[in-house]
Amino acid sequence: MVKREIKRQLQRYGTYLEPFELLLLIGIFVIPIMTLFNLTPQYGSPDVPPDNVLGVSTDGHVRIQDIGGSHEFITNERLLGIDTSSYHYYTTLINRESGIYAKPILQVTNPTDSDIEITFSVKYSVEQSSQIGILKDNTNYIIKDKEGFTFPRSFTVASGESAIFSIDVRNDVNINYSEELGLLILSR
Repeated sequence: MVKREIKRQLQRYGTYLEPFELLLLIGIFVIPIMTLFNLTPQYGSPDVPPDNVLGVSTDGHVRIQDIGGSHEFITNERLLGIDTSSYHYYTTLINRESGIYAKPILQVTNPTDSDIEITFSVKYSVEQSSQIGILKDNTNYIIKDKEGFTFPRSFTVASGESAIFSIDVRNDVNINYSEELGLLILSR
């Protein structure tokens, strides 16, 4: 008896309920998909994403990259990241004649909203008679003199800028053996 009553009600109101059932079924699939699209960041230009979109954050750390390449007086370059603000740069300075040698070693990029200070200091150096410096914008900043005294040097990299740092090695006499050099690089 109950089954017959249900069938009778479905026949009477079924034609009116079918469109609502169809809308309910469509809503079950469409609403989650629309929600997903609305939370996904959409950019006006694929090259430059804006900073104020949900899910996009600015990179708060400086990027220091080893330039690499080959040169007549430098081999075995290694850049090791200790944490987000300190790096160790190691290299071998091979035997060379007296003179001045320079090579680009690092590219520093500042993606943050404020200026960053980069400090170079000599971690270790075997040879005492070579003068070692950091070249930035064609200016040599000595970080180890010929007597072996070290001088930490700090440079400012402006917000959104990129800078190339080179190593400058000067010696008055021929160096007949290879020497190891280690630099500590700190960013603040």
